[in-house]
Amino acid sequence: MPESEHNEQPEAKRSKTQDTAEEQQAKAADFLCESDAGITEFVTPGWHGFDAIIKHRFSDFLVNEIDPQGAVVRLTSYTEADDPEPEPSAEEQAIKALDVPEDPKEAFAKAFEHLEPILGSSDTLVIKEHLEKQADDDDGDDDGELTLEQRSLLLDQELDKQQRKDVYRVTNNFLGAFVTVETVDGKLKFIRRAKADEKKTVQKPRGWGAQWRHCGDYCYFVMQKENTDSMDVLSQIARKLHVKPKSFGMAGTKDKRGITVQRCSAFRVDHKRLIGVSRQLRSIRLGNFSYGAEELKLGRLAGNRFCIVLRFVQGADAESLAPVLAGLRDTGFINYYGMQRFGTQSISSHTVGLAVLKADWQLVVDLILRPRPGDSKDVARARALWAEGDFTGALRAMPPRAALAERSVLQTFASAGSKANAMAAFNAIPRNLRLMYVHAYQSFIWNTAASHRVRLFGVDSAVPGDLVIRSTGFCQSNADDQQPEPADDATHTEPLLVTADNAHEYSIYDVVLPLPGWAVKYPGHQVKAVYQETMQRDGLCPETMDKHPLKEYRLAGAYRHIVIRPRDFCFEWMRFDNDTLPLTQSDSDVIEGKSVPVSVEDGKHVALKLAFDLPSSAYATMLLRELIRKETTAGHHMRNITNAIRKRRLTNGNPSENFAASAVALGQETRDIIHGIGPANGDKNSRSRSNSNSSSGSSSGSSSAFQQRSPTKPCFSSPNKPEASTWDAIPTTGLFSSDSGLLKRVSSMPGNISIFRAHLTNPLQNPEFHAAPQYTRRQAVQLAANEPDDTPLYGVFLLGVTSVVFVVSMYALVVSKFMPYTGIALLDAIKDDDYFCLLVPITGLSFNFAVFWNWLGMKYFRHN
Repeated sequence: MPESEHNEQPEAKRSKTQDTAEEQQAKAADFLCESDAGITEFVTPGWHGFDAIIKHRFSDFLVNEIDPQGAVVRLTSYTEADDPEPEPSAEEQAIKALDVPEDPKEAFAKAFEHLEPILGSSDTLVIKEHLEKQADDDDGDDDGELTLEQRSLLLDQELDKQQRKDVYRVTNNFLGAFVTVETVDGKLKFIRRAKADEKKTVQKPRGWGAQWRHCGDYCYFVMQKENTDSMDVLSQIARKLHVKPKSFGMAGTKDKRGITVQRCSAFRVDHKRLIGVSRQLRSIRLGNFSYGAEELKLGRLAGNRFCIVLRFVQGADAESLAPVLAGLRDTGFINYYGMQRFGTQSISSHTVGLAVLKADWQLVVDLILRPRPGDSKDVARARALWAEGDFTGALRAMPPRAALAERSVLQTFASAGSKANAMAAFNAIPRNLRLMYVHAYQSFIWNTAASHRVRLFGVDSAVPGDLVIRSTGFCQSNADDQQPEPADDATHTEPLLVTADNAHEYSIYDVVLPLPGWAVKYPGHQVKAVYQETMQRDGLCPETMDKHPLKEYRLAGAYRHIVIRPRDFCFEWMRFDNDTLPLTQSDSDVIEGKSVPVSVEDGKHVALKLAFDLPSSAYATMLLRELIRKETTAGHHMRNITNAIRKRRLTNGNPSENFAASAVALGQETRDIIHGIGPANGDKNSRSRSNSNSSSGSSSGSSSAFQQRSPTKPCFSSPNKPEASTWDAIPTTGLFSSDSGLLKRVSSMPGNISIFRAHLTNPLQNPEFHAAPQYTRRQAVQLAANEPDDTPLYGVFLLGVTSVVFVVSMYALVVSKFMPYTGIALLDAIKDDDYFCLLVPITGLSFNFAVFWNWLGMKYFRHN
């Protein structure tokens, strides 16, 4: 059979996975490709690459942060802090021993109990009467809270240093919101706070926060997440703890699709609260708690440790890949900005960034909100409403926890009731996200320039005109992929210009290229023209990037090495049968004692596991691109994954099996429908005769046209043709005779597999079956599937289940809300407008009625 027929997909009855695959492949055509981001060259151009799937599962992509000291960050404990809390100081113990009441009145009264042993009863009484008199006289408030004016009292008694210290401690902790104490020539001066002064003064005692002094204001912890964005996770934790997201810090953001481990910090959050939150969040683990005095800020990491699995490797083996892997380890790869930098959809981040740099604010918001393929239904609907001019409706349709930039813009427009101020709408987006757009444009220009540099001069050595900065090895950068600084994740060190005299002193690993900006140098050879020409086509100039009307978009620029090498590079070949089982072991797997994945001997599929370290500025996907020589875009891997799913579904896990034969093997309904078709007169009794004839395997005219076949090897027979075991032997003449007792087939059967399958699996929708006797839909389905009439049992089963649900819900309602007096309590609830309590019984009743009428309807159509 021709190749095209083997690969033809059935049209009449496709699986949900197949439909999704075709839709996703159509969408993938609208995704960015690498050339759109300036990514075109390779370090070793002779290698042809191989086929593999990246990130088939989350566990196929592990990332562990590397701290500034070079240690790989690991999650090793879920529970207590690493360092025990030190004993509180004597002063802190004394403050704790004071037992300060929360009620201000009680604190006011108890303060004098502690002052009397220090000042004596006479001076204590003078202070108390003075403060109460000031409150009553000036305020007219019997409670004696705060006076309208500031009044003072100077004691005659002179106190030593320790006594004054004790008085300060008591007044600050008990009377800090009412009284302040000063020392004048060794004597104490008590000043009653005025109400105006109160508004300017924090009314928390001076001892507040003392619990953090001994351990530091920041709780450090290690976070492991799965398939979640770093910022989203910290926002969720902040909501759970009722603190602001800015209370949390991290050294760098990590990939969403994967299992990543990183360090984070939380300002004055106890680690026990974090332990409680981690138990509430799915796919998130927190542990290795400790305390310190400094916030963890972006860029404070040396790099990342990757463990990546490439599944379904085809076109290469261990022998052919050995020199390629060695070359990748020793030579490295082009340090391109990866596709994550530019987004995955047809409207890239750098396109928006260009509009920002040109200050075309209306175009900026239009690009952000413009409809694009690949969006979820809700986001697509919101974008469509925006395109129609309904920004209020678009805001309502936009999912609350998705599309942060889009929601920020729409909220500004909705609040103003107009789309006039586009600049204000864009500036409503968080700063980090806004700068991401302009950094993406810088990255696009850098990628384009790097491709020209490699194409013109290769990667063997530095050449005259190059800019060089001595490579310091692995830790070449001090920033993360998402660092919100104008120069982003590149170095600010001043480079040197290579000449013919000193070119031999530098290697390709010292060569850098600038990110465009007003404060950087440009190469002294042809690559400088690439910057100028590319940016001029976009309406920009490298030397005038300090002229933007808004200061934060005046980009200074920075430098980035063009070729880097991985550190501690190693690999392992593995075989597997089940692609749903992990081939890596995460940190949480180690803690929970899960076994280490091992290779399956004689497994059907091949996988290549890679492990390596990269600096924080490098993209692991660019290393993989150098190895497999395939697109690293989302659209490309969407096609790969969906094709693999389709192939597995059609071949039952065996990729070498014939697609067409396997399609029929999976379609057991083919045999069932053909054997189950009833007689021409529609008589129920004659249906059993047809079934018995079809099961006998007779070749007479009244028998079935098909015999029982193997699940994987179809075997067809016909009254007029011999038995066949291949698809080429499918009869092309009429398969059913007019007197066979089956549905009448009047036209010839095409050889095309998809049409053939359509005829067999969906006869009711095939126009060529219109000449057949007419059955009701349920009769046809029952005849086709040869199944008994189970409608009564089905109805009884559903009614029984829903009745149990209703009884349980009513019991829960009575026990938890109303106790035994249900009727009276319901009336009281209605009287108090407490309608929420009626939700459970009303829902249960509605569900029962719906199922009951559905059952009656089936019975009616069954007999009519």
